[in-house]
Amino acid sequence: MFLDLILRPARVVRGCVGAALLCGLIGVLASPPAAHAQTYRYDAISVEGNIRIDTESVLRFARLPSSGEVSASELNSAYRRIADAAVFESFEIRPEGNRLVISVVEYPVINEISIEGNDLIADEPLMVVVKSEPRHVFRPSLAEEDAAAIAEQYRVAGRYAAVVAPKIIRRVENRVDLIFEVKEGQVVETERISFVGNRVFSGNRLRREIGSKQAGIFRQFVKSDTYVEERIALDKEHLTNFYFERGYIDFKVLSVTAEFTAERDAFFLVFTVREGQQYSFGTVTASSEMSAVDTDEFVSEFRGPRGGIYSPRYVEDAIRRMEFRAVSQGMQFVFVEPEITRDRARQSVNVNFRIYRGDRLFVERIDITGNTTTLDQVIRRQFEFAEGDPLNTRKI
Repeated sequence: MFLDLILRPARVVRGCVGAALLCGLIGVLASPPAAHAQTYRYDAISVEGNIRIDTESVLRFARLPSSGEVSASELNSAYRRIADAAVFESFEIRPEGNRLVISVVEYPVINEISIEGNDLIADEPLMVVVKSEPRHVFRPSLAEEDAAAIAEQYRVAGRYAAVVAPKIIRRVENRVDLIFEVKEGQVVETERISFVGNRVFSGNRLRREIGSKQAGIFRQFVKSDTYVEERIALDKEHLTNFYFERGYIDFKVLSVTAEFTAERDAFFLVFTVREGQQYSFGTVTASSEMSAVDTDEFVSEFRGPRGGIYSPRYVEDAIRRMEFRAVSQGMQFVFVEPEITRDRARQSVNVNFRIYRGDRLFVERIDITGNTTTLDQVIRRQFEFAEGDPLNTRKI
């Protein structure tokens, strides 16, 4: 009677609750000094209920001897190993006479997959992130991951309140239909954007430079006020470029804080920045170890204001002009690297353009991955190089 109680565990449910109950039961009943009495002798092991998974695999999961005597602890370990395999919807280990029977119920096969309740996002972009497949074995853990991936698509679209739940409808022949039920929720807006640490430029001026926008009276029509976390990185880049173009090369976005409102229907966005001091152009020189390079000739390609406000735009423009001059003079694989030093006392930036010959490397192939909605040729139009061009890491 005691062994029968041990070997009839509850069905396995999500989170292995059945296993936990059994472990607790065996742990209590198998504690000393009664441990030596809690053993079971059998002459053979049989497996029942398996259709797709062969008997040898089930026995390999359990790792029990084909006959002999086992303790309650060994049976508990076998139970855990079968549960860890995560290939059965439920199973039990029970004695029947001189046999030890492992009875299993395999996970069903997915008949079809559908998404319901999605009005704002079509099925196609959502199905792209679903890894469960028809005619494959249904795995609850994978279905949960798929539901989280679908919810992530809504989060990117600003629907932070979206909830996705996987459901199954059982069919004949151990098949199921997998349905993802979507509750889209409301769009979460950016209620207010504020800045901390800005002294030179006002909050209104900085708000015009970023892609995120505050919700206003036209919130029904303006979609840029929807909070999108991925947009924050671009906002930081825009702010950095804005300050760099105006000579504040020590500028840094220290942090960006997004907080829910009390009603959890909007965000407060706070950018904490450090502006630093403004720099002007100091000395502009060129250097090279190549005898064919006339550095004075190359320096003349710099068109920035000497003594004027520093801007990396003038430096990048000079690099392009210098590298083009090198090519026009028949010098291949010649590159220009700016060496920038700050003179904090004079609040100036000294720039030295180092002209050097690089390795003779070419771009053999350009691969673009992860672009599910934008074609390769659209992205390639944004590049300054193509297959067959000399390799220029600066352009990359």
